Amino acid sequence: MNPKQSVRAKLIETGTSLLAINPGASLSEIAKYAGVGRASLHRHFSSKEALVSVLSIEAIRQFKTALNEAISRSEIPVEQLSTLIELLVPHGDCVHFILYEWKTFEHQETMTEYLSLEREILALIESCKQQGTIANTLSSRWIYYLIDSTVYTAWYAIQDGTLAAREAPKVASNNVLNGLKR
Repeated sequence: MNPKQSVRAKLIETGTSLLAINPGASLSEIAKYAGVGRASLHRHFSSKEALVSVLSIEAIRQFKTALNEAISRSEIPVEQLSTLIELLVPHGDCVHFILYEWKTFEHQETMTEYLSLEREILALIESCKQQGTIANTLSSRWIYYLIDSTVYTAWYAIQDGTLAAREAPKVASNNVLNGLKR
């Protein structure tokens, strides 16, 4: 990775983490948090909107990759959901970021990608409800928000040392799925 790419990658990683915690963070705060000068940030992103656009695309890509992997590991919906939750924990900032930011997506393509991803996850939740592995009395969207909150909480707990990185994914999955049993 050349130095320009590493600064860009650092800004993407840091921007996602900081904006997940503080959606109102300024470009100056993001640059400081990333350990780069504001001029370096502006060489890569002309505005906060440009940065958020790239962060959104990256977050959707990570979420979609996790979903595809979870589906490829099992044909059983509840196992797919459990695996998805576990795979998302290391990316909890991205998951939370896109759930918070999706309504602000400026590009129709990004909005379409997010809504497609959301539909797939809601369909997976519905499959679990139909098979009786999670309560069908709960709204699928509420369950989706619960997954986001739990994944983000596990990610945050790793960051502050409350949970070990190797334990957090299973803790998150067990908490969600045990709490949703019939």
